[in-house]
Amino acid sequence: MGRLDKYASVIVSYSVQVEAGDKVVIKGTSTGLPLIRAIYKKVLRAGGHPVLILEDEGCDDLLFAHGNENQISYRNPIYLKEIEMADKWIEVWADDNLKRRGKVDHKKIAMELRAQQPESELWNKRICAIGKPEHLPWVGAAFPCVAAAQNAGMSLEQYENFVYQAGFIDCDYPIAEWGRQLLFQQSLAAKLNSFRKLRFTTRMGTDISFVVPQERHWWTCAGKENFPDGEIYTTPLEDSANGIIRFGFPIIYNGVEVCDVILVFKNGKVVGATASKNKSYLESILNIDGAKRIGELAFGLNPRITEFTSEILFDEKIGGTFHIALGDAYSNTGGTNKLVIHWDMICDLRDPGSKVYGDGSLIQEEGKWLIS
Repeated sequence: MGRLDKYASVIVSYSVQVEAGDKVVIKGTSTGLPLIRAIYKKVLRAGGHPVLILEDEGCDDLLFAHGNENQISYRNPIYLKEIEMADKWIEVWADDNLKRRGKVDHKKIAMELRAQQPESELWNKRICAIGKPEHLPWVGAAFPCVAAAQNAGMSLEQYENFVYQAGFIDCDYPIAEWGRQLLFQQSLAAKLNSFRKLRFTTRMGTDISFVVPQERHWWTCAGKENFPDGEIYTTPLEDSANGIIRFGFPIIYNGVEVCDVILVFKNGKVVGATASKNKSYLESILNIDGAKRIGELAFGLNPRITEFTSEILFDEKIGGTFHIALGDAYSNTGGTNKLVIHWDMICDLRDPGSKVYGDGSLIQEEGKWLIS
């Protein structure tokens, strides 16, 4: 079996576990068609009903170039229906041009994001209803394409090897490898559940603390929700973030890169923000109601992802990092912040002097766990 077929098999049989009769949405762009077709075939063989949603980047560009305010804010009601009817959901992430929104008016992007709120709320409700009949198993999978390889500073062959390695696809039994990763993450999450206050410090200037109340647990992701995977996450108390975070990695949202970001928090809210590149974009997103508060706090734990590639699917999983997400909180964590924005921002803890404290005790140093 070739690597692409192996990849599709893991997604269909492990990540979302397609069963006979399932209505399976497969969504992506034409750039990802090789993987989309491989997944489509696997869904058919599993007895599912594949529902293809193929998007076009060029039409998206036309909307921002020629659409007026009403047109950009319009949302097709079919989008909600698709989320309502699906039994399983698979997205293939691949783009021809990862920078195509770089010069789009930031106000137009914010306008579109606000209009997506109803879909975001329904999506969040369904994917977080774990153990309930309305739960929607889903996975987002990266297809190694030229644009992503260029963005990562790699050849296409190098990037393909990186993607397949990150997802254990290069192993004889990738599902078994994910099973071992899951056990490690569950053990770590159980230990973190005993700590109420977490503090992060780095020599770059980060010194930030959060409170995670007892009723909010750490959740583990090991190849199910997005692929590859490897993180544990929670939502801190909404008014608990205090201090400063300095992000050494660029932070990217909708293809727009913001560099050298420093955020200052007081009582859970961003009260200061600086950036050396695209500061106005950062400010435009922060001005959306609720975007100044944290919806997620997470640790990257994938041992096979060690370098930054400008692709959040991989970067937030880098072993030895932590990330926050401004905006929307996943409902299963108990977080109360609800909006379409969910902007992940990564801080490296592997540098000399970086430390994480749990209730005052040192639990991680320079990216290495002391409690696992």
